[in-house]
Amino acid sequence: MPDDDRAFSYHDQLTGTTSDHPATTLRSQFLKLFDGEHRKVVGAVMRCGASLPEAEDAAQEAFMALWKQMKKQQDGTERISKVPEWLRTVAVKAYWRSLQPAITAVAEVPAPHAAVDDHQDLAARTIDVMTALRELDPDTRMILALSMEGFTAVELAAQLEHLSAQQIRDKRKRGRRHLARRLGLTSRRRAD
Repeated sequence: MPDDDRAFSYHDQLTGTTSDHPATTLRSQFLKLFDGEHRKVVGAVMRCGASLPEAEDAAQEAFMALWKQMKKQQDGTERISKVPEWLRTVAVKAYWRSLQPAITAVAEVPAPHAAVDDHQDLAARTIDVMTALRELDPDTRMILALSMEGFTAVELAAQLEHLSAQQIRDKRKRGRRHLARRLGLTSRRRAD
């Protein structure tokens, strides 16, 4: 017996609306979701230290997994509760899996460049940030990237089952300190 709640589409879930067109196909739902989330997923992966091609590959894996999940949902299996968060998590994990054989320690870290307002300086600063991110352990990079997306420590702990919310807060704090120190930024301290 089909469940009437199953007619509630993934696109409707994202927008908080219900579809007036029951004939909306699974493919059109997927394409609307892809159009709305692809750029955000790629950005989330890039904030973990991925290059644009690496981030696009990881996003592609996430959307392929989503397509498979949506097809399963059509057959009556369970659906994903928070699609945007799920996509970002799957994409970031796909990126980390692609790095597993290539993770090596950095022998010497280049000194950061002086600030100049031009494209060459922007490229140099971007390289500095990417290098500093790659110095962090994969969990810390993922935590920083997903924190920038607005995830709380509790939400991240639910996704990263091997870390508690407190461990995530600690890693986020250490990661931010490392980046500030590495990039020559002054840390903001509260007046006691």
